[in-house]
Parts: sequence; C-alpha cells; structure tokens
Amino acid sequence: MLSELKGIFVRSGLYAAGDILTKGLGLLLLPLYTAYLMPADYGILAVANVVSAVAGIVLTLGLSGSALKFYYELKGDERKCFYGSLWLFLILVPGVILILIEFSANSLFNAFFTKVPYSPYMRLALWTAYFTVAFTILPKELFRAAGRAIGFTMLNVGQFTLASGLTIWLVVGLRQGAAGALWASLISVVGIGIVSTILLWNSVHFNFDLRLLKRAFLYSFPLLPHFLSHWVLSGSDRVILERYVPLSDVGVYTVGYQIGSAMMLFAIAGNNSLIPLFGALNVSNYRDVEKLMQIVTYYILGLTIIALGLSLFSGEIIYTLTPTDYHHAVVVVPWVVLGYLFMALYFPAVDVLTLVVGDTRRVAICTVGAALVNVGLNLWLIPKYGAIAAAVTTAIAYMLLGTGIFAFAHKVLPVPYEYKRIGIILGGGFVTFLVGSNLPSVSFVSSILLKALSIVLFIALLWRNRFFNQQELRALK
Repeated sequence: MLSELKGIFVRSGLYAAGDILTKGLGLLLLPLYTAYLMPADYGILAVANVVSAVAGIVLTLGLSGSALKFYYELKGDERKCFYGSLWLFLILVPGVILILIEFSANSLFNAFFTKVPYSPYMRLALWTAYFTVAFTILPKELFRAAGRAIGFTMLNVGQFTLASGLTIWLVVGLRQGAAGALWASLISVVGIGIVSTILLWNSVHFNFDLRLLKRAFLYSFPLLPHFLSHWVLSGSDRVILERYVPLSDVGVYTVGYQIGSAMMLFAIAGNNSLIPLFGALNVSNYRDVEKLMQIVTYYILGLTIIALGLSLFSGEIIYTLTPTDYHHAVVVVPWVVLGYLFMALYFPAVDVLTLVVGDTRRVAICTVGAALVNVGLNLWLIPKYGAIAAAVTTAIAYMLLGTGIFAFAHKVLPVPYEYKRIGIILGGGFVTFLVGSNLPSVSFVSSILLKALSIVLFIALLWRNRFFNQQELRALK
C-alpha cells in the first residue's frame, strides 16, 4: 500500500509539474505580466485566453475523452487505426471550421465582445486553439492513459520553455502587450505540435475508419456539453465581467482567479495518477476497490492541505508577486480555491462513471446543470456586486457539481469511500481555515509564521480525531 502511495505521489508530482508549466503558464509568468501589462491589458489577455479554451473544446467535439477511454479497450493494430482516424479527423475538420469562421468572425466577435476586438486578439486565440487540438491533444492523452508521466511532463516542459522565452522577448523586449503574449502562445503550440507529431507517428496507422470514429462519437458526444459546461464554470465569468465592469477589474479578478486556480492544476495532476487505476479496476475484486478508495482518501488529504496553503497565504503571494494595482485580487482567491476543492472531490466519482461504468450521459447532465446555475447567478449578481460575485458563484457551482456527480455515481455503482476519514479531513480543513484567516497580522514575517502554525493545527486535528490507522501510524514512526 505504501509503495503504491509513493508511486501515486511521484506521478502526481510529475503531472502537476507538466500541467502547471502549460495550463499554469499565466500563473508562472504573473510577475512579468503584471509588471508590463496594465490591468486593462491583462483583462484583454484573460478574455482572449477564455475564448481560446472554449474554441479548443468545441473543435475537439468531445473526442479527447474517447482518446483516453479506448486506450484500455483496443489493442494492437486496431488501437493504431483508431488513433490514426482520430488524428486525421482532428486535423481536417477543425481546420475547415476555423477557415469558415474567418469569413464572418470579425462582425460576429465584435458584436459579442464590446471591449476586446477580434483582430488581432481573438484571431490569435482561435488559431492557438486549433494547433493545440490538431497536434498536441492525442500524444498527451496517450501518455496519460499509459501512465507515462515523464513523457507527458517533457512535452509540457518544452512548450513552457518556448512560450516563456517568446513572452519575455515580445512582451518585455518589444513591448507588444497582450498581443505579444498571444503570439508567444501560438508559436509555442506550433513548435510543440511538430515534436508531438514525431512522437505520435509510430503509434498510429493513417486511415479513416468510419466504424471506429462512430464508436468514438457515440462515447464522446455526450462529453461535448460536459466539456463546454466546464468552460462555462471556469471561464464564462470573465466573458460576463467584460460586459459589466471595466477591463481593469477583469484584470484584477483574473490575477486572483489564476492564483486560486492553481488548486485545479494540483487536482488534475492527482486525478491523472488515479486515471490508470480506475481504468484498469476490476470491480468484482473488493480488495482492489477498497485499496483504491484508501488512495482516494489520501488524494483528498493532499489537496486539502494545498487548498489551505493557497487560501491562507493568498495575501502574501499577491503582495509579493504583483504591483499595488492588483492587490485587491486577494479577496477572490479563497472562493476560487474552495470551488476547485469541490472539483477535486468530484474527480473520483467522474472516473467511476466514465472509466468504470462508461456512462457519459449522467456526467453531461450534471455538468450542464451546474453550468446553467453558474451563468444565471453571474448574470444576476455581477451587475450588482461586481467581480467578487463571480468568485462566490464559482464556489457555489462547483459545490453543486461535486455533490451531483457523487450522487449519480453512487446510484450507478456504490464504492466504499472512507466517509469518516474524509469527513475528518474536510472538517479539520474548515476549522483550520477559520483560525488561520482570523489570526492577527503584525508584520509580513509574523503573518507567515502564524499561518504556517495553523497548518500544523490541521495535522493535530487529524491526529486528535484518530484519522490515522495502525498501519499508517507504524509507517509514520
């Protein structure tokens, strides 16, 4: 058991590094962006990145989910034919869609976005999404499915290195602002796409097998509204904010959101390590299921500690990394972290539904429902209360999503979660946050020390409530 936990920890660390280096690029370059971009420019970049994210979801038509699922079901040449068909589809069909969009996009986007023009910002965002879909998704999904964390991470390290260098050159050196940051993203995706093509070449047979594509669509199509709804949950707030508040407020909100969304990167990294275990799970072997649920408990424990760290130290992080204009972002972070902690709790239930049961319909229903609640609350509350309303609705929507998905998964396939131990973790985390966030702050250093002690309080609460079993106590000794 301990050796498996060690393996999970190592792979999670590698996946976290890989995800942070690509999805967290804006977070890692935050000091640079906030030093060389005014809040309004940062708001433009935030909206363009949201458009790129949703375009990537639409252009895949949900097929990234099938790339992961069928790795475990297909073998040998049939698997290679499947990935060859999928790759050709992702190159050709999204390319045609994007060319058609170009003919009417200028008027369409300018009518929808009142402050961010289509050219050059939205155009760069869309083409970045295309090259991501066409040339980088499949290799990364293959690495995830096979548990090859090193290969997954190296692709992301390469993309991060290229994007960082180009961003420094274009934003700092040439002072091209938000457009420079978007050009850096596009060029880095093209570069890593070439490397990904080389890596994928021997894993595919190029053909257009309609039978395999149909099978992929039947599984994946319900995931398209699911993926779109995730975009709504994680990105529609900035689109709505763009219409109701100044771009400078969007920029400040985005800084807080990016720091809080580091929680999402760690949650995804941990789940990437769980995916092969759920994919290969034999539900008839109760001991294997029980062991996996013990691992899930420690997944929740690790992410709760990370959530406490991000929430309690959000002020120190923002004051250190950003100029004064961005300091109000501190109020956003705890709400976003809370939302993504609920998302972390949702992942194991989703793995049960999609990888073990193969039921994507229930996942789509629940995600769409949470997304509609999120949009409704944002449209109602943002005009009245501004950016903080978007942060609060993020937490509410992810709470609904997590509880809804859990209820569906438990109905279809009840698995023996360690409910008592998970309750101890979440209860202790809540108490620790209340104590740590209300500590007096005399100086920067004393604030850090007192909050670090509150994390020790969390461990003490676990010990006091007998969270650790005898095997774990022996291992700790």
